[in-house]
Amino acid sequence: MERHKVMEEFIDKVNKNPKKDETPPPKMMILDDLLSKQFVEQPNIVEHIIPYGGCCIISGREGSMKSYVTEHIAYAVANGLWVFDHFKVEAGNVWIIDLENNDVETAKRMKSLLRSEQEDKNKVFFTFFEDFQKPFDVTKDDSVNSIIAGIKKEDIKLVIFDSFGDIQSVDEIDKRQMQTVFKQIKFIQKYNCAVLLIQHNRKGSDIGVPKIDTMFGSINIKAQADSVLMVDLDEDEKKLRFTQAKYRYGEKLKTFEVRYSFGDKTEFIYLGESNSNKKELSNLNSVKNMF
Repeated sequence: MERHKVMEEFIDKVNKNPKKDETPPPKMMILDDLLSKQFVEQPNIVEHIIPYGGCCIISGREGSMKSYVTEHIAYAVANGLWVFDHFKVEAGNVWIIDLENNDVETAKRMKSLLRSEQEDKNKVFFTFFEDFQKPFDVTKDDSVNSIIAGIKKEDIKLVIFDSFGDIQSVDEIDKRQMQTVFKQIKFIQKYNCAVLLIQHNRKGSDIGVPKIDTMFGSINIKAQADSVLMVDLDEDEKKLRFTQAKYRYGEKLKTFEVRYSFGDKTEFIYLGESNSNKKELSNLNSVKNMF
């Protein structure tokens, strides 16, 4: 009995004198309040590819023109032009943080993307590896804070990281470490800024492997993204084939093809759905007709 009495006195003392550093609960909302909120629907940065304030990944093998494609996207968004002359954009300032390429090569590519001298060249911002005072690492708060400061200063609507492997120094195979990386990326998205990550595919054969599983890294990378676009290069046909492996906000796009051409001007032109889609549909209809 004495033991029970001592315990009751202790519990009563704790309840009357809570610790001063006791952590308060987070903000809580009842369902009625949630349903009564007025949400303003925001247009996608790139129609059906990059959601407003979302996270998109473009992944492909080495040499599949990923950087070139994202630079085309950046220029299109900055100038209100349609991506691949097909997908509508919400115009806004774009920031390319390029830790993989040098400024000389990037300048050549960007110059070839210009359509006219009248288009605005002051809405795409660039930062290269040597522009940081110390190595950039998205897992570090000071690195993320520097990006947020740039977003606020220039009213950035889309940040492109080239490449995902270069912005962090943790193990991309490790699920928990990838959770830490994307928690940091979410702080960037809080400022209504979309994030586009360039990722590499795994090495080796991808025959019989689901498209999204050819992307390098933990499954958590795919889980955190709102949109995942896989790109394949067909040098013989001068085409790029895009497969949308994930789209959180609706039906995924059918695999589509884009023709590219180099010269004084670089162009990326939408060709339509891939023939592989039509072949799969034809095979499916043939099977159905058997029954």
